[in-house]
This record gives sequence, structure tokens and C-alpha cells, in this order.
Amino acid sequence: RAGVSGPVHKREWEIHLFCAAGEANRHSFCPECQRRDTVGCCSISPICCRRRQPDAIMASLGFTLSVVAVGGAVGAVARFTLSGWFNRVFDVHHTVYIGTLLVNVIGSFLMGLVYVYIVEREVWHPELKGLMMVGMLGAFTTFSSFSLEAINFFERGHPWLSVCYVLGSVFLCLGAVVLAINLARFLLS
Repeated sequence: RAGVSGPVHKREWEIHLFCAAGEANRHSFCPECQRRDTVGCCSISPICCRRRQPDAIMASLGFTLSVVAVGGAVGAVARFTLSGWFNRVFDVHHTVYIGTLLVNVIGSFLMGLVYVYIVEREVWHPELKGLMMVGMLGAFTTFSSFSLEAINFFERGHPWLSVCYVLGSVFLCLGAVVLAINLARFLLS
């Protein structure tokens, strides 16, 4: 393993996206199987060490994009439904959108848990990263809605509410991610 930099993947089904950047080419062997090869798995395009053909690469990319799209659809519908429900249940003030804040905090917490289970500890299959982290939670949490609502508070003459909303969202979401990461690490230890 001497001389290999970058991630070394242990699962044969993973695609070496970093190969496209030439990371493995500098060492002239595949970081997966350690076979020397000047044209094979670590050449121009990302191909796994099982020497996938270009059609298999496109099928894999198509599958990944489909998984992200499905996750995004589920996350967007969940956000729409849950934030609307929170706004009805917790009617704090007619100008306060508590739903977006709560959805972002919940999404941040879930992102921390999922990160540990998929990326850090590899308890769940890595293919779930596209579905859950990028698709579902990416669509579930929404920085654009948060930003628009903060500006709306300010423009409606509630600058103090805008500042509280921004600070509360940032600190609560960061806190939720830290809490979830530590909780998942504890549960897996």
C-alpha cells in the first residue's frame, strides 16, 4: 500500500470517482486491486477495478441520478407537508414561519445521524448516501426558504425577528448536527 494517496476503497462495487482526476494514475496501479495497468481501471474515466465497460458506467451514473431524484422528491414532499403542519400546530405569530426552522433543525439532526452511519462508520450501504444525504435530506432542508423568510421578516419591519431567526436557525441546526454525530458515534461504539 506504500505510495497510495487518497481514499482506498475496500468494496468492489464502489466507483473510483477520484480516478478521473488521475490520482491513481500517478501511482500506475489501481488502488482497489493493486494491479498494474496503464489503460485499465484507472485511466481516463471513472471505472471500477472490475473493468466496467462504458455502458456500465453510464448505467451506474443513471442509477445514481435516479436514486438522488427519488430521494429529492421524497424529501421535498416531506418538507412541504411537515413544515405546513408545524406552521399550523405551532402558530406563534402570523409572520413567523416556525415550520422551516423546525424542518431545518430536524433535517440537520438526521444529516448528522446518516453521515455517521453511511460515511464515517459504513454501517449502511454507501449507495444510500445519494438517496438519503443528497436527495432526501438535501431537499428536506432548505437554505433558500430560510434566507427568503429571514429577508421577509426584515422587510416587514421585524429586524429583531430576522436576526433571531437567522441566529436561531444557524445555531440550532449546527447543534443538531453535532448532537446527532455524537449520538450516532455513541450508539455504534
